[in-house]
Amino acid sequence: MLIFDNWKKTPILADQYIKSQVGKIVTAPIRSHFEMMVDDTLLLNSPLGAYPSAYASFLNANNHPKLDIYVQSGRYRLTIILNHFEGVGTYRLGTDTTGYAEYYIWGGDVGLPLGQTHEEAGTITFTAFDLTEGRCSGEFDFVLSNREETFPASGNFEIPVFD
Repeated sequence: MLIFDNWKKTPILADQYIKSQVGKIVTAPIRSHFEMMVDDTLLLNSPLGAYPSAYASFLNANNHPKLDIYVQSGRYRLTIILNHFEGVGTYRLGTDTTGYAEYYIWGGDVGLPLGQTHEEAGTITFTAFDLTEGRCSGEFDFVLSNREETFPASGNFEIPVFD
């Protein structure tokens, strides 16, 4: 019997567990690569993990294909939304009706927006997109802005796709 408790010695999770070997893999790690230069700062995600720190989510509801990309690098988060995704190709990022990006810094449970795309902000190009294999790759180059400043963001990725 294995019991996890808190500092008050109150059982949090009490159950029977089957002993396993040290180093035994419960789930295969998921490869995920996302590299981004924002202004003069290089951001990289964690390349391996049970839960990827950069991934794409594909949704096709009522013949309306949509692709969302989520990236986490430490306290920084980037979201790229493509509302009319058709696979391999180049997409313009700009307003929220076509495709856009938002860049945040997180502290605790709160995200502070650092910048977002505006009209004709730039592009994202997909060189590969395969739902069967669950992978996509490409590169991007766009401009983020907030009320006070404008800064370039560019990079490349090879990330898992979930539908």
